[in-house]
Amino acid sequence: MKDSFWGFIWQSFLEIYAVPATFLGIIVSVLAWIISSKTQVSLALVITIAVFTLIIIITLFHAAYKAFRYTKKLKSDLEEVRETNENLVNEVNKWRIPKILRVQKNQNTEFILCLLESSDLFAIKIRVSFYYTDEDGFERFIGVGFIENIQTDGKIQAVMNQPFSTYQNILDRLANNDNRVVERTIIRPGTPSNFEQLSKET
Repeated sequence: MKDSFWGFIWQSFLEIYAVPATFLGIIVSVLAWIISSKTQVSLALVITIAVFTLIIIITLFHAAYKAFRYTKKLKSDLEEVRETNENLVNEVNKWRIPKILRVQKNQNTEFILCLLESSDLFAIKIRVSFYYTDEDGFERFIGVGFIENIQTDGKIQAVMNQPFSTYQNILDRLANNDNRVVERTIIRPGTPSNFEQLSKET
């Protein structure tokens, strides 16, 4: 009932019950005296109409005021929720694995340079690991490198200086900016504890 329009009006009517009876009585008496001195209309009818008219006006005014306050509060709450949501999204984005935006291959070496999105996971000179997710959903450890630079715009330059030749086909496609390989390749901070053994095997 309270969630409907008429339920809202009824609730407003109940809330104006606290309007001082004296105030209402004075208004009705004055109106009745003015009208009864100029017309032959029954005083009882005048008083009844006046009372109901006042009640309706006060009820509608109270309902409009409540709706205004509710709308204002709703806007304030919505803005607060929006800010909280934006802060949460920004916080989550800080700690997610950044995507590779662009790849270049150093002409003088076999190093592969990757430009990444901004992320708080990385700092200059830390070691990183490169992984490729194959068509069956398995992650393949394809190389190791380091963070060479963090640009002024926040983007990160990661260098793969130890590619694993076992995955040469994938590495060549990555260096040539093959979109499918770029999308399936991720870079994580640090290296596996068995990195030395893995590098010997590859």
